[in-house]
Amino acid sequence: MTDMDHLAWQDQYALGHGEIDQQHRALLSLLRHLRQAIATSVDSTTIENSLQEIVNETLNHFRDEEKLMGGSNYPGYLGHRAAHQNLEAAMGKLVATFEADPASFTLETVAALGELILHHICEEDQPMVQFLNAPDATAATEGKLTAASLF
Repeated sequence: MTDMDHLAWQDQYALGHGEIDQQHRALLSLLRHLRQAIATSVDSTTIENSLQEIVNETLNHFRDEEKLMGGSNYPGYLGHRAAHQNLEAAMGKLVATFEADPASFTLETVAALGELILHHICEEDQPMVQFLNAPDATAATEGKLTAASLF
């Protein structure tokens, strides 16, 4: 097993929500494509395009999740949204690093980005999907700060 095999879709990453799982699969596929581009030393424009595609897909995915959370009154909405903002900031730093020095964007950089995304899937998205799939079973959260309780 190589260091990057974790970027291949694995059953343990499935959360049980078709749309979210499909988006996660697509993000991992894009990361593997970026890894391959770097490993084969393709031109920096191709790598930049691949990186930008990952950023765009991630941002679209986050917006979709936030719509689902808001629509279901997910009690962890604000914390989850903050996690999205943190990941967006980290991705922004990676893009800036690439733009400043494309050669500094390495396989290790892709691995670190993959770890951030996988951590988010396993630690942040799992409880959200559990709530989305069974809101009554996980709704014993009276008094928690949510998007709906703010407005």
